[in-house]
Parts: sequence; structure tokens; C-alpha cells
Amino acid sequence: LDALLVDAARRAGVTVREGAHARELLVERGRVRGARTDTETHRAAVVIAADGPGSMAWRASGVNPGGRSLAISATAYFEGMGAGPDAGCSEHWFDPSLPDGYGWIFPPVEGVQNVGVYLRMDGYRAVGRPLRALFDDFLARHPARFAGARRVGPVRSWQLPLSDPR
Repeated sequence: LDALLVDAARRAGVTVREGAHARELLVERGRVRGARTDTETHRAAVVIAADGPGSMAWRASGVNPGGRSLAISATAYFEGMGAGPDAGCSEHWFDPSLPDGYGWIFPPVEGVQNVGVYLRMDGYRAVGRPLRALFDDFLARHPARFAGARRVGPVRSWQLPLSDPR
């Protein structure tokens, strides 16, 4: 999708600057007028901030992306877990230690399963503990389910935008 959007922008006459990492948006009289990199300022009639859920566009517009409009998750892949109670179905645990969230195990794909925890950002902030610790605690609370499991690769964290009435 990214490549299609860039190609369409070029065909429409847009100057595309690849490798220029925007550090902040240039805001003048309440409107975004460009972006600053480490070394220069780029001005534009239209700025597209395609930088994900924690977008600098939210900060530039004064919108707080936390609370009920953003969630966070920690996830990793495991092998050697064996089938759960219902083979082929995802498993979800709603636990008081994960307010406004849950833990999960997805069905295996080629012997590897995605495991993670998810919390809405306001619930995560209320817990006051590192996300990795919440992930490790989730694994520890289900020793029988994770017996023999081996993590494949790192634990990764993701921000997830949620529906927002604004």
C-alpha cells in the first residue's frame, strides 16, 4: 500500500523526499505547513502524517492519543506449546491484572503461536508496571499452558489505535 500511495503521489506531481526523517511538524496559525528534519525544514501545502498510532500529527493538533483512543500490546512467538483446549481456536484470558485488556494465544501456524497481552492505554497507565513485566506475569499465571514452550524471537510492543468519537 505504501508503494502504491507514493507512486500515485509522484504521478500527481508531488515531490517525494525519501530518507528524510521528520522530527516534528511545522505548525503556523493552527495549521500544519510542513515538517522539520534534523537538518532542514520542508514546507508544503499538504502534509500527510503516515507515522502510525503515536503520530506526530496528533501532538501537532493538540490531540492526546492516550486514554480510551489508544491501546498497547506486547507479543511474542512460541513453539512447542501443544494444542489448547480447542485446537484451531484462539484463547483469550480476561484478567484483573490487565485492566481494560486481555491475554491471548492464537492457533499455531507452522508450529508457531502468537502470544500476547493487550491493554487500553488508560488501563496500562493505571497499572503503573512495565509492559514486559505484565507479559511475563501472564505467562507465569498459566504454567500448564506454557509448559515446554520456547520463545522464538523477541518480545515486541505495538501501539494500537482504537475507535475515537472525535
